[in-house]
Formats: sequence, C-alpha cells, structure tokens
Amino acid sequence: MADKDSFRIAAEGDTDSVEMKLSKEQLYSLKCDEPVKSMFPLDYLSDMVKIAKGKSEEVIINLGTNYPVKLNFEVAGGYIKIMYLLAPRIEE
Repeated sequence: MADKDSFRIAAEGDTDSVEMKLSKEQLYSLKCDEPVKSMFPLDYLSDMVKIAKGKSEEVIINLGTNYPVKLNFEVAGGYIKIMYLLAPRIEE
C-alpha cells in the first residue's frame, strides 16, 4: 500500500503476520497522487527481490490498485538492468 505520505508492506501467514511502514522521509522518493493497494503472493515477490538484496542501491516500485507491480533495479554497477512484473491477487 502507498499514499502521499508513506509506503507499507504487510504479510500474513497461518500463524504469524508482519508489517513494515516507511514514511516519505525514509524513502529516496515517493510519488503517489492517490492511495493505492494491491496484494501479491509473497513467495513470488521474495524470489524477485533476492537478486537485488545487497547488490542494488535503489529499487523502483511502480504500484497501482489491483495492477501488476513493476520492480526495476540495477546490479553489476549499472551494467545489468532488471525489470520484473508480477500480477496481483484480486481481492473479492
């Protein structure tokens, strides 16, 4: 979820849940004209960010309500640019 002031990630499992909220000041940049919310399978999202972990200084996340999330980042000193798209799980 995101709005003009913050970006929030939450995950829920059978026995546990976790949430992380980052304010606009904690992020490099946040551009959000209206509140957005989408839900994604955690296992797919985890696999996508593994390659960026510790190798990329910046990850650009494009998110919309019930739209695919788009992750962009660079590794190998900017020689390799990676883009992932992940379709949302639509809430009913």
